[in-house]
Amino acid sequence: MRRIVMRVDAGDVDLAFDRLLPHIAGGLHLREQGAEVELIALGERHELPPPGELAERAGDVLLAEPVEEDAGDDLRAALAAIAPRWEIGGRVVLRTAAQAPPPAGVVDVVLARDIGFGTGAHPTTRHCIALLLALEPGGAFADLGCGAGALTIAAAKLGYAPVVGVDVLDSVCETAWRNGEANGVDADFVTGDLRALGRLDVRVVAMNVSELDVHERLAQTEMPAAETLIVSGLEHPGKLAHAVAGYERAGFCERQRIDAEGWPAVLLAR
Repeated sequence: MRRIVMRVDAGDVDLAFDRLLPHIAGGLHLREQGAEVELIALGERHELPPPGELAERAGDVLLAEPVEEDAGDDLRAALAAIAPRWEIGGRVVLRTAAQAPPPAGVVDVVLARDIGFGTGAHPTTRHCIALLLALEPGGAFADLGCGAGALTIAAAKLGYAPVVGVDVLDSVCETAWRNGEANGVDADFVTGDLRALGRLDVRVVAMNVSELDVHERLAQTEMPAAETLIVSGLEHPGKLAHAVAGYERAGFCERQRIDAEGWPAVLLAR
């Protein structure tokens, strides 16, 4: 196994993902290093593009040239060496299968870190789960921009039903579906354009989306059964304020906010 390590500023992670993910079949893993973030590609030598090619595709977001390293022969050990384990609110743990399970009574979400978003690697997923823990579980739940499915799976394990995750790419939803199966949850994962969503009949909706125009469209979506919205994905304060204002015009009011790691998340109630 080989790994290629690339360093970027924390604020450039999204741009780096946009430029690099289409060219790395195994996805990218994140490891926070203060104000910087390491992006790690892991795989067999023939599965990884050369470091120079990745540097060219990443462009000016890289802080230094990519470093290629030997990762040993065992994939599980290689993943365990780079994958963080997150505990959220003392009630939910996000981990890989190679890491130790939490104590009894803690919701255990085991994920293949194939895709960076929706695994907990990005702080918005963790913030959304933390806000979800503030609610009484139950009823239908939708995760719009589900990525690899951590939030959807956590909702199912907390007691929401039915649960559905929606994302724009078949490959992302396939990863989420595999993660759901591995966790033994009954969850649907659907490929779809959130801009085309006309109606959604669920009690709680999480909208972890980085495009402002998608939030603008979702604020116009019919959600007659929705009691609570969890909104995240926008790091720019002006964009987030604009999105929240749209949801407030739709009849929701901000109740709680997590503003950490440069990525806020907001809970709104009808």
